Amino acid sequence: MRILITGGNGGVGRDLVPALLLRGHEVVVLDREVGALVPHPGLRVVRGLLEEPATVAEACRGADAIVHLAWSFSDDPGYLLEHDLRGHVCLQEAARRERVGRLLYTSTAVVYGKPVRHPIDEDHPLLVLAARKPAYALAKEFAEKLTLFCAANGGPPAAVLRFWWAFGSEIGGRHLREMLKTAAVGQALVVPADCGGSFLSLEDFVETVDLLLRADLGGGHVYNLASAYVTWKEIARLVVDVTGSAAPIRVLRGRSGRGPRSWPTAGSWTTGGSEPRWVSSQSGTCWVCSWLCERPSQPRGQAYRQKGRTHDVAPEGGGARRSGRCT
Repeated sequence: MRILITGGNGGVGRDLVPALLLRGHEVVVLDREVGALVPHPGLRVVRGLLEEPATVAEACRGADAIVHLAWSFSDDPGYLLEHDLRGHVCLQEAARRERVGRLLYTSTAVVYGKPVRHPIDEDHPLLVLAARKPAYALAKEFAEKLTLFCAANGGPPAAVLRFWWAFGSEIGGRHLREMLKTAAVGQALVVPADCGGSFLSLEDFVETVDLLLRADLGGGHVYNLASAYVTWKEIARLVVDVTGSAAPIRVLRGRSGRGPRSWPTAGSWTTGGSEPRWVSSQSGTCWVCSWLCERPSQPRGQAYRQKGRTHDVAPEGGGARRSGRCT
């Protein structure tokens, strides 16, 4: 299968591209930067912008499927309109012209805004104006609806994938980097009570993509994805352990954290007959999941270890790199 991956040079794409190549697929990457990609006989790179119709048409030519990862994290409405949404429209138009067989669009849990019930399922209201980044969430919601509209009106069958924090051998994110730096100098980590997020292992994400490439998507579906739910207090404890710090942890009560408090429980896709179904995950593979496995209780979901796998933590701006092995 020939698969176009937009934004394949990014954090998620750098895991997805080699995984799909290993499965025997031909991969085309469309991205403005391509320096992180390792050359491969089955890989073709189209360097350019998603909002350039000619570039997108070239990348889509002959594609059997599209995994749409490319998106900025901007909360500037003008930038979102001129770049992200314009690019999304260009991609949909090209996919329709080229009769692409399916489109998987990676969205975000931010579209749920401030949750009104727990756990959060795919039918939860999209309260984008209450989100921590409202313009970003609004643009993502529009892109989701456009994807499903096109799927129901002659465009490629589609799946919208909502998740919060994806991780591979390394876990990025500004908040985590700040916590690592704060703990490293022994300062207190201040975290909200009863608040956290759902982490998605990129191994689980790759398995999901692989299964949805073969599933009957019909007129379009929306799926929440997660491998484990972790509270900010648990993350703070882990940060203290990883840095070898004696930094105290202060929990603020009576204040709600930003973003989803608890939405998908742990799980992954499997096939039963010709249809995929959601089952408990067995491949949570980072030090977050490894650390959680040593605890007798968790707020939601399940986490699992993969033995013998090493995971690195590299704080931004240099400093010592620490490794932990799941045992």
